[in-house]
Amino acid sequence: MGACRIQYVLLLSLLGFCPCSDTLKCQKGIMVKLGSGFTKSEIKWISPGTTETAPEEICQETLLLIDVGEKSLILASKGSSKAESKSVNDVQVFSGGPGIVTASYVHFCNTELCNSANSTSVLIKNVKLSGPSCEMQRSFFRERRLTFPHELQGFRQLTVSCFSSFLQQQRLQNFCKQSLFLPLPAPLLKIQ
Repeated sequence: MGACRIQYVLLLSLLGFCPCSDTLKCQKGIMVKLGSGFTKSEIKWISPGTTETAPEEICQETLLLIDVGEKSLILASKGSSKAESKSVNDVQVFSGGPGIVTASYVHFCNTELCNSANSTSVLIKNVKLSGPSCEMQRSFFRERRLTFPHELQGFRQLTVSCFSSFLQQQRLQNFCKQSLFLPLPAPLLKIQ
């Protein structure tokens, strides 16, 4: 009887049948956190559950950090996604300061529960901040209130602290036009 089972398995393997699944199990969850000092200390990143991928999908985790003056915003997600390549691990810094830091971490992987980062350290250890430290030299900086042009509707007024006196308003407006901005809910538009 055992020989019969072996022959059955051999026949199925010759026909190309594979009982293996082409799906993965990935961690799943979303985190939105508003606070301060997220560029200096790591935040725990816990996923409340798991998800099964569809065929040709892989696991992903994405983390976005926006730090303006003394306010910070973390947006993070874990789950499944279609991707061009099987494995990607990338950190990009869109703005490294001073005053405004915008950076992202993206990880695509193709093994079980591989999207397993458990803190924001995967991003902040790779972000090199430029410019003077606001805490050390607070007396040398003054607060500026900027009104953005109509092209940036939704970002009516933004209070930015810790900019040195050599940074002129026009240079900052040009910089902000080129930086990454997300459409945020109304209560988050004015950062003070």
